[in-house]
Amino acid sequence: MKDIWNIKIIFIIRTIFISPEFIFFLIMMVINILKIDFFSTLGIFLFKNDNIITTLSLGFPAVLLVYAGRLNKNILQPEDNNKVLLNWPEYSNYKITSYIGLFFTILPILPIFMCWIYKDVYKEYDVGFYYTVLVGMSLISTASLYLAHLNVKEYLDKYK
Repeated sequence: MKDIWNIKIIFIIRTIFISPEFIFFLIMMVINILKIDFFSTLGIFLFKNDNIITTLSLGFPAVLLVYAGRLNKNILQPEDNNKVLLNWPEYSNYKITSYIGLFFTILPILPIFMCWIYKDVYKEYDVGFYYTVLVGMSLISTASLYLAHLNVKEYLDKYK
């Protein structure tokens, strides 16, 4: 039993660190060293004015989370041929991977709200940069969940 948990933990760590979201994060950290002015402009645009843009920038990660949650449900519990999916040998790994994808969409919610609440404390560059990183990771994860949803549909259609 202990060996199964060790294998699962290794799989979880591998899934987190060998993922498109983590590669995007590393690329953005390299870009951060360059201090591109775009992120300062974005930070001012997003949170310095109390307007519709601020509301949309706060709501967008929440919308991605809701959509990703719906996709996750459709991936793990499709309406038709559920037994075919549950009997799939890789289903437990697939389930872990989909939960990690959902985690990557939950991740940006709190930091983005914290940036908005303390917008006068943070530099415009930091706000723009971290918003880009967090929402980018969330978008990549949501796209991955959508592709997984399509794969599940294809798998279920194949084994109907």
